[in-house]
Amino acid sequence: MQTRLLGRLFLESGELTLAQLQHCVEEQRSRQRQGGPVPRFGDLLVEMGFISAEQLSRILSQQQGHARDQAADKSSGPQAPHQPAAEGASSRFTDFAIVKKLGSDAVSFTYEVSD
Repeated sequence: MQTRLLGRLFLESGELTLAQLQHCVEEQRSRQRQGGPVPRFGDLLVEMGFISAEQLSRILSQQQGHARDQAADKSSGPQAPHQPAAEGASSRFTDFAIVKKLGSDAVSFTYEVSD
């Protein structure tokens, strides 16, 4: 399955310039060379002030929708119904919106979200 790259989606939407995208990629490479934590591309775009947390949430939803559409197109038969996670098991939440960034540390960002 081919997932559309986050940077390409932002470029196509006009919300990010090529120079901003390149600057962010170079920043990721620089942090990797320094041996420090390398944030995910979207988180770095928000950290650098190129996009808002809300823009990131919207484009990530668009990206996930594109991946789901491709998976559905390639499906050759009926899909199993969704099974709830076992008690105590972790689950993923995909239908949410980022309200605001609450903070960050060396390895992660914390956001307030709503569904």
